[in-house]
Amino acid sequence: MPKVVLCIPTKNRYGTLLNLLMDLSCEEKLQHIKIVIADCSDETPPIQLSEFTILPNVHYLAPNGEQLSMRANWDRALRHAKEIGDWISFIGDDDYLSPEVVDLVELVTSQ
Repeated sequence: MPKVVLCIPTKNRYGTLLNLLMDLSCEEKLQHIKIVIADCSDETPPIQLSEFTILPNVHYLAPNGEQLSMRANWDRALRHAKEIGDWISFIGDDDYLSPEVVDLVELVTSQ
């Protein structure tokens, strides 16, 4: 199966990000997807975020101290995703990803 990367750019929305990460971690099929969190927040991350950033499939790009535009943050996520995956998708930190996406990628790549 190709390596699927899900990019989640975020800024100062830890509540919605944590809800999304909780949903993703509960879906067995989605645990094989690599997740890139590109965080350009100027707030301190909550301690609960570390429960997800230590997972082997999660790549957390922490705020680096400079004020990044959302576009620059998306670009940062994309650069990292290209290094680790074949199929790249972006979703917002307040969105949801259906586990059926894994089946769809398998179907498309098997033909």
